[in-house]
Amino acid sequence: MSRWVGIVERHGAGATAGAAVEGTLKNNSDFERSLSLLRIGVVGAACFFALGLLSTRAAAAPSSEPCASNETSRQLDFWVGNWNVSDQESPGQASSRVSLALGKCLVVENWSDGAGNRGENFFGYNVPDKTWGGMFADNRGQLHLFVRGTVAGGKAVFYGPSRGAHGVTVLNRITIFRISRDRVEQTWEQSTDDGAKWTTVFHGEYSRAKR
Repeated sequence: MSRWVGIVERHGAGATAGAAVEGTLKNNSDFERSLSLLRIGVVGAACFFALGLLSTRAAAAPSSEPCASNETSRQLDFWVGNWNVSDQESPGQASSRVSLALGKCLVVENWSDGAGNRGENFFGYNVPDKTWGGMFADNRGQLHLFVRGTVAGGKAVFYGPSRGAHGVTVLNRITIFRISRDRVEQTWEQSTDDGAKWTTVFHGEYSRAKR
């Protein structure tokens, strides 16, 4: 009897020890599982935070081309294109190419009369002070600044002072008018009495060149 009791006691002790080990292993397994879930949760939260931070920065970052989406800056786009230009001095011989530059902030005209005379116009909208301005230069050494202007509804008007013959102050006015999608007129006028009277020095009729 004592022999069987000893065997049973030893067996019971072994079973108890085995249960203890099994419980420890189970507890360790639960701990590892909890730790893995915690790690997944931390990583997920970090990713969510990073995505939110990137989204906030993207929303707050300024556009790389602010003029492209500025409605006022786009008012002169009707002039963009390749044109045949007729005027009194060179009917049907002159040409003009109008394009956008500097992230669509600047409207640039390259003009040629077909006889060696070339000129360029630069016009743009100054976002900080909400004004239009521009400049004209040619290969004969002439340069005119246009310090103020308005562009709206298919019509652009620019004004700027210069010096005429004998040092007389001259006020220049350029008007660019959209007649239709394929027709534009440009008129350059000058005044020596601060705008009371105007004399036309150039009038060009622009017809969109066929591709």
